[in-house]
Amino acid sequence: MKHTRTLFTLALVGFTLIGCVQRRMYITSEPTGARVTVNDVEVGTTPVEVDFTFYGDYDILVVKEGCEPLREIRPVKAPVWQIPPFDLAAEAVPGRTRHEVKLHFILQPALESSQNKDEFEAALIERAKSASQQAAPQQPDR
Repeated sequence: MKHTRTLFTLALVGFTLIGCVQRRMYITSEPTGARVTVNDVEVGTTPVEVDFTFYGDYDILVVKEGCEPLREIRPVKAPVWQIPPFDLAAEAVPGRTRHEVKLHFILQPALESSQNKDEFEAALIERAKSASQQAAPQQPDR
């Protein structure tokens, strides 16, 4: 019975020494004070800190009055020490290991707030042409 209690105590102490990884995303914007939504969940206004569990692509929407809304898919990649089998060693290190990801978004002024109707339409057409050219596949030079 005494040995069982000793083993239990040692196991409990051992588990408290095992570290874990804290994953944190820092999201900022220019201008500040924009509402941020990560994977369809509103998380606050910039600058904002968000814990995350999984690595991969995050759908981020940044919205501020007077600015064009900005939606981007941003990849959050695992550091090498979080890739198997190295992750087992990182998890076993006593204390807390941190992985911080910094994401910054630059918002553009809303077209309709800074221009009259004719200028707005011309700018909108120009933006559509630019987007179309960027989306078109590039032809190799011959």
